[in-house]
Amino acid sequence: MSHSYFYATQVSARPDSPDRKWGLFFTKNELTEDEARARFALEPMDRENGFFGVVRVPDGADRPQSYLRVGPRANGLELEKLNEHGTVVASYTWRAYAEGEQEASSPERVFLGTIVYYGYPDEDRFWPLRKSIGSVMMVFRENGYVKEDTTQRGAFGEPDDVTTREFEGVDVSANWFDIPEFGDWEAFFHPERE
Repeated sequence: MSHSYFYATQVSARPDSPDRKWGLFFTKNELTEDEARARFALEPMDRENGFFGVVRVPDGADRPQSYLRVGPRANGLELEKLNEHGTVVASYTWRAYAEGEQEASSPERVFLGTIVYYGYPDEDRFWPLRKSIGSVMMVFRENGYVKEDTTQRGAFGEPDDVTTREFEGVDVSANWFDIPEFGDWEAFFHPERE
């Protein structure tokens, strides 16, 4: 299936609006491919100026099914998957490899450290993330440790119900992704690969 990429200074899910293409916070801050390429080429630690959004639209689709937020030289990435109403139903985060005062290195791979699946009251309309009724968050570490938190939101004024499970010795080799060349985003739009 073929597709198109669109670039922006930032991207996030919002309700449909005449001034927002596909209901995304995107159209007023669109970047050309060359502008996005320049952000990607910045030093990895220049995350303040380097982040940009990549929106993937399959040919013939009415709206995107997902988008990426990408740091310079892939120093941090986040994928958000959307349903047909533009609601975020899953989020995947590849951790930054250079932060704070750390010297920027030239790694070859990035690690998928967090996956979150969200639930909503129903699936017949757009819902902002803050209106989710629960989630399952999985946190992965390079050493094979995995933590899974299942959260059911409490009623107004009540605490959330959280169930935590922890695992050690998990094979996390599939969580490593090669740092892409600019434009080679497909592996990050499909992290459930083999």
